[in-house]
Amino acid sequence: MGKFKIGDRVKFLSSTGGGIIRSFNATNVANVEMEDGFEVPTLVNDLVLDACEDKAGAFFCSKPQERGKDETEQKENTTEESFHASYLGHKAKEMAAGIYLCFVPHDQRWLVYGDMDVWMVNNTDHRCIYSILLLEERNGFVSEDYGTLEARQKQTICTITRDECDKWTKGVVQILFHDDMSDCVMMPVNCRLKIRTDKFYKEGCFVPTAFFQEKVLTIPVCDEQEMNVFLRATTSEVKDKDEEEPKQVLKVARKNYTNTFLDAYMTDSSCAEVDLHIGELVEDYYLLEPEQMLRIQLNHAERCLNEAIIQGLKKIIFIHGVGQGVLKHDLKKMLDKYDNLHYFDASIMKYGAGATEVYLGKG
Repeated sequence: MGKFKIGDRVKFLSSTGGGIIRSFNATNVANVEMEDGFEVPTLVNDLVLDACEDKAGAFFCSKPQERGKDETEQKENTTEESFHASYLGHKAKEMAAGIYLCFVPHDQRWLVYGDMDVWMVNNTDHRCIYSILLLEERNGFVSEDYGTLEARQKQTICTITRDECDKWTKGVVQILFHDDMSDCVMMPVNCRLKIRTDKFYKEGCFVPTAFFQEKVLTIPVCDEQEMNVFLRATTSEVKDKDEEEPKQVLKVARKNYTNTFLDAYMTDSSCAEVDLHIGELVEDYYLLEPEQMLRIQLNHAERCLNEAIIQGLKKIIFIHGVGQGVLKHDLKKMLDKYDNLHYFDASIMKYGAGATEVYLGKG
């Protein structure tokens, strides 16, 4: 039987159609009930699980025009379902783009008492599939919810009591961004969820946002710094141009890459200077946990370094400050993974003791 069990919806590999497994004749033969009610003995090796059975799989298996129809029907039936979804207003665009978890007290007069609704907010221009796994002491990571969110949409996950707040303090949120048509593929994001318990019991932590008129506790899950481009689309037409004029295409590609990101940090044609202070990277950094800040800073540094290498820069300077030395330490661990560079403390006269100078290429 292997990966299949009775009740699984399956498809045939060697022919069209499929059905539901009702029983097994042997370890390698399953009786599959077709739509007409007849059972067909089929070799297990000729079966594959129907990926469209769950709500996330059905989303990808449907055609774009069918999705629109399904989404319309879903909105019409929200009062009959266990969750409610709605699109964000124009004010949401004023907030930093990203994914958020929001905790909304039912009784706005007593913010630290009573039940709360947990909302997932997609304040980006991309559709996403999400998975929330909460860390339990004895059971490890336990799936709390998964589903899809349209661009600029918010959706209730569940309702919790105050006694259930503790289980939301630790976990992982996984995000996969998706567009029907795009010139790039967004990198999947795996974010650690870590919320201090006392935030649920401090009225000052509940404030109005562009997402809600009520006072809510807003937890950033991932932001623009973590939504990096993973792969750019390449058509057959572009491939032909690459074969005919490789140097020219490479030159244009590098120019576009510079103008979109690293150009803001260039001090001259061969050097970039990147300030990694969190206030320079994120506006509402005071809402973040220290680990979230550090992850954003390191991701930003790595992205800058990779682009500097692609563009053929000679050196890049990272301004990280002094502090407790955590960012500097982790930055050097990241740099040690690269073979063709060497680094040392930047000029104390110019930067103080809080900068690292990186030379690209073997020294």
